[in-house]
Amino acid sequence: MGHSIPGVAYPLWVRITEICGVLGLSKTKLAELSGVRTATFEAWKVSKRPPQPRTLNPVIAAINNAAYEAGSELHIEPSEALALAGVVPRETNAATVADIRDAIKVNPHFTAEQRAALLQIIDSFTGHSPADL
Repeated sequence: MGHSIPGVAYPLWVRITEICGVLGLSKTKLAELSGVRTATFEAWKVSKRPPQPRTLNPVIAAINNAAYEAGSELHIEPSEALALAGVVPRETNAATVADIRDAIKVNPHFTAEQRAALLQIIDSFTGHSPADL
């Protein structure tokens, strides 16, 4: 049996699956609470397209309501759900890049050469230059 390539909304599928596991909420019950078929939710795992808001929003509302009713602080913010689902781009947070750079700069375990090399690698991946941060 071959493995499928994770879909666009795979990160959201994982997050929802984890929360359902903690809450003891079955996929069948999630489908019942949200009005979204289990097969639709399961398709998010491998689909090349992001879920439609008409299916995404009820699932997130059902998860959040179930968590609230269980007295759990677990939830998914709608903006987080949209990003995890690939509906909106995830923020490439320059502050996060700056934080990583700062952590490397102050880590006493790196030599000056190691710091310079790590900072160059980060800059090559992020497209940021030290002047941008």
